[in-house]
Amino acid sequence: TDRNGKSSFHYLPADTYLISVSKLPEYLPETRTVALSGPLGTERFVLRRAVTVQFSGRIRDAVDDVAVPNARVTLVPNEGGAPKVATADSAGRYSLNNVAEGVYRITVTAEHYEDLQVTLLIEGGSTPPTRTTAVQDFDLDPAGELFLDPNLPNGDWSSQVVFGSTAGLSVVVGQQVGPGVGNYRHATLILPIPDRTVYLANLNLRARYRPAESGPIRGLDYGFEAITFVDPEVSPSVYAMLIRQGSNLFIHGGTDYARYIWTRDRAERLTAANFTSVLSGGPDQPDFSASGGELQFGYLIQAEGPRPTSGLDNWMVRVRT
Repeated sequence: TDRNGKSSFHYLPADTYLISVSKLPEYLPETRTVALSGPLGTERFVLRRAVTVQFSGRIRDAVDDVAVPNARVTLVPNEGGAPKVATADSAGRYSLNNVAEGVYRITVTAEHYEDLQVTLLIEGGSTPPTRTTAVQDFDLDPAGELFLDPNLPNGDWSSQVVFGSTAGLSVVVGQQVGPGVGNYRHATLILPIPDRTVYLANLNLRARYRPAESGPIRGLDYGFEAITFVDPEVSPSVYAMLIRQGSNLFIHGGTDYARYIWTRDRAERLTAANFTSVLSGGPDQPDFSASGGELQFGYLIQAEGPRPTSGLDNWMVRVRT
C-alpha cells in the first residue's frame, strides 16, 4: 500500500479471489474472498491493531492453597503457531510477555500433581495502549488417590474395640440420618463401669493403599466432621484419624467434639512422623515407603462411660504421591 493505504491490481480476469491484507506485528491480518465480475472493482479493508498481553498468574495447590513452584505453563494457539512456555518461580508465580490475543489451549504441569488442561480466551484492551495484562491463576489437584465416603453406609465399614475391656460392653455403630447433615455414622457405647475407657477402631473397607504397587506416600490429607450427643456430665468422645498397617494401628490428632455442634477436623500433608502407635509392642510410626505394607484408613473413637454417643460425617482421605 502507499502512504494513503491504497493498493491496486491491474488486468485481473473476472473470477473469485482470496485476498489477505497484513502488516505484522502492529496489525492483525484480515483475509476475505472477493468476487470480481467487471473491469473495475473496489474492496475496503479495516485492520485491527494487534494487542499483545502480559499473561501471568499463580499456581496453587487445590487442597491447601499453597504455592506450587516450578510448575510449567504451556500456551498453544488454537489457530496454530509456536507454543509459549513459562515456569513458575518459588512462589508459584509465572509470566509470559507478548502473548497475542486469541484462544489458547493451556496445559499446566508440575511434579506430584495432576496435569491441568483448559481452553481459554486471552484478551486485553480493544483500544490503545496496545499492550495490556491478563491474570489467570490455576489450582492443581495433588497426584495420588482420594477416598471419600459422604454417606457412610454400613457395608463400607468395620468396627472393633482395640483397647479396654469388653466385659459387659455394648456397642451400636451404624448409618443414621440427620439432624441437618443427611446420612452420618452414629456410635453409642454402653459402658457398665462409668470411668472405663475404650478405643473403637472404625476402618473403611474400600480405603486401601498399597505403596509397593502405587508408589510411596509423600503426604496424607484427611477431613471429617464429628459431634457428641451427651449431657454435660458425660465426657465427650474423642475422634482421631486412623491407619492400620498389618496388625498395627496408628492415629493422628485426637479432639473431643462439642456437644450437639458438628465440628470440622482436617489436616494436610501429614507424613509418617505425624502418626503415633495406638498399641504397644509394634513400630512407633507407619511405613509410607515403597517397601511398606498395605495401609487401610478410617477413624478411632476414644469413649468414656457411662453412655457416650457421637457421630461422624463427610469422611475423606487423600494420598499424595
